[in-house]
Amino acid sequence: MSDSSECSSSESEISLSEIQRPDDYFQTELGEDYEKVKEWLASNCQRYFILHKDRETGRECHSESLERGWKWFKTNLLREFPNMKEHLVQSRFDDWGILGLFEDEVFQPWMILPDEYKDAGKRMRREDAIALARIHYLVATADHNMTEFVCETLRQTPITPSIFLRSVEREANKRGQLDEYTAAFNFPAADDLARHLIKDI
Repeated sequence: MSDSSECSSSESEISLSEIQRPDDYFQTELGEDYEKVKEWLASNCQRYFILHKDRETGRECHSESLERGWKWFKTNLLREFPNMKEHLVQSRFDDWGILGLFEDEVFQPWMILPDEYKDAGKRMRREDAIALARIHYLVATADHNMTEFVCETLRQTPITPSIFLRSVEREANKRGQLDEYTAAFNFPAADDLARHLIKDI
């Protein structure tokens, strides 16, 4: 094989991840639909698991769930924008595709918060908004009653969510007995705690 053939083969193996994506790449590729697609992603982001994955839970997602989520998201996106270029929705692993647009130009941490806390999330630092979402999730889904922990917290001055998160993780991860009453207590406790943490924001 000649040197030129080897060079050509080597260049063809360079992945897109090794190339700097132009700042106006998505705007160029989407044309007149650019702002409409961004607006659709922002307003619908909570409907689609594939857009947030494990941001809120902090747990690794099953590949089967991600693939199902991707197919559902892709189907609805193409129904809304049927003229979208195929290479933008070929793979959920492609940073040059539509998920790359969401991550780099659309996503804001407040988007993963329940509706009641979104406005406060917009005023928070990025790490605090993400921490608040995780705190709410951890308390609401803990397998033991979190009301005593929450009540004790409510008697204290609100703590910055990103600092408080570690304490919530320790408490929520304690072993307990999950029953029908646990969720009935923990979901409202999660709301009470979130309201307490944002009351001075």
